[in-house]
Amino acid sequence: MKRPEGRELRSNIFFSMGAQAVHLLVSLILSMIVPKFIDEYQYAYWQMYVLYVSYVGIFHFGLLDGIMLRYARFDYDELDKKTMRSQFVLILCLTGAAAAVTGILAAIFAPGVYRTVFLLVAAGAVTKNIYTYASYTFQITNRIRFYAGVTLANRAVCGALVVLFLLLGLNDFLWYAMADLAADLLSVLFFLRPNREVYLGSLRSPEEALAEGKTNISAGWLLLIANFSSMLMIGGAKMVTQWHWDDLTFGKVSFAFSVSNLFLVFVSAISVVLFPAIKRTPEAELPRVYRRLRRLISLVLTAVLIFYFPGCFILELWLPNYAPSLRYLGLLLPLVLYSSKVSLLTDNYLKAYMQQKKMFLINLVTLGLAMLLFLSGAFLFDSLETVLIGVVVCIGIRAVWSEAEVMKLLGQSGLAGWLWEAGLTAAFILCAMRLPLWIGCAVYAACLLAYGAFDLWTARREKKDPGGAA
Repeated sequence: MKRPEGRELRSNIFFSMGAQAVHLLVSLILSMIVPKFIDEYQYAYWQMYVLYVSYVGIFHFGLLDGIMLRYARFDYDELDKKTMRSQFVLILCLTGAAAAVTGILAAIFAPGVYRTVFLLVAAGAVTKNIYTYASYTFQITNRIRFYAGVTLANRAVCGALVVLFLLLGLNDFLWYAMADLAADLLSVLFFLRPNREVYLGSLRSPEEALAEGKTNISAGWLLLIANFSSMLMIGGAKMVTQWHWDDLTFGKVSFAFSVSNLFLVFVSAISVVLFPAIKRTPEAELPRVYRRLRRLISLVLTAVLIFYFPGCFILELWLPNYAPSLRYLGLLLPLVLYSSKVSLLTDNYLKAYMQQKKMFLINLVTLGLAMLLFLSGAFLFDSLETVLIGVVVCIGIRAVWSEAEVMKLLGQSGLAGWLWEAGLTAAFILCAMRLPLWIGCAVYAACLLAYGAFDLWTARREKKDPGGAA
């Protein structure tokens, strides 16, 4: 089986980042343009849909994660297509049943506009998992051009429909949620031909399909729970905000989260390429690759935070109604550093070393701590800032713990890097929350220069001692 060479990896990153450039453009429209032209309540309901539909992937019960883990080493021609088609039918059955139950419960128990929100989420239980299956089959077989294409089509269709609805002056959040659902199905249809063998054709017997599904779920359920517990460290804060505060406050907080998510768009593009590449990299090379990636990611992502300061100035002029969100954004942006390190580095390495149980334990423990902080911050202290700081603290703990486990596997140490990153995080939050905008920018820039000098010194030391700490 061939391993991707450097040229192929660079090509994959290029195509993936090209698709994510479109993703970024659509995210900018959704985050910056839509709230300008629909009222704050409709924006809040739309963000409620976005929050809950992001969790419908749990309805495949780990089957898709098992497929990714078990088949990531195969090229497309090597896949057992009959087995893949049978698993796709099984996914449709599982998600269809979950959608029916969700829809019935929403129709009976959810009042008013919340009924509409959860009926849309029920539809998303099917469309989102179909789209995930399509994108996974491109990703695991290293057909990154097609993966980039289906991602681009998804975001382009969604963006085009949203722009159309804005031009028509449609204010109801229902239209924007439907644009998201339509984009899932249309993007899969656009790229049906290069993937048709994993949809169309004969199937395994029901007994064989169920046995394979059980094997995939057994392989993937720990990773599923690890991933969703990871998502709940952010989503849980939004849920607690929705439960405890009013819809407008939830909308303002969701806006801050959506802006911080813009910084993560390109990270997801690179992560998609890295997992198959790391999976196929000889084990002896993994420590060297890790050291280089870790240094690059830390340096770039801590520098990215400085864009908060000019960004705040622009956003306050563009969306004055969301000015309170900028304060929340100052608390949340360090998520970019810690979430990106987990997405790009530690999760990919732990998956490559088949350490799903470690991922499960780390995410479950930090999720428990997070929910304790969120619930006490809301219901004991009635403090939204406490809830949001809890998000950063818990994701930071998860990132350091995950990285410590990876470094054990690689025989490395990273204490100095962790201390610098924690110091930069604290400095950024203090600059954003306590100092005037441009003074805060100057102080944080000085901190970045100090970190850059430390990184340069570390790099020179490693040239003299290649086996030293990262």
